[in-house]
Amino acid sequence: MPAKVCAKQVVYTPGPWSYQEKSDTYTHIVRGPNNLFLTQLSQDPSGVAEANARLMASAPELLESAKAARKLIEREMNSAIECHSICEDGKPVDGTMDELAAEAVAEMRGLLVIIDRAITKAEGTHASP
Repeated sequence: MPAKVCAKQVVYTPGPWSYQEKSDTYTHIVRGPNNLFLTQLSQDPSGVAEANARLMASAPELLESAKAARKLIEREMNSAIECHSICEDGKPVDGTMDELAAEAVAEMRGLLVIIDRAITKAEGTHASP
């Protein structure tokens, strides 16, 4: 089973955040609610700074989406385990799923690991086994 993220009070500026269109030609600015200044990145000719600023501006929505996806994937994974396993005493027995269901569950477990890693990175929390 993938690690679960430990609860911790995480304090950051709530969304939505936005990329400030029409910044001057030398900076890329990310703003929070009520036009609150969050950060600026220096201009570069490659366009990387603008791409980074746009990614930062989407962070609150991406974090919320990751958390929602995690819940859905975990629920579907548990449902697949229950529906496609032989049960003894009302509990699924490891190794009794059909091959297709086992592959799907393995993929979902892999996705949960990636999502947990991203949430941990965003919130500065630690994962527990």
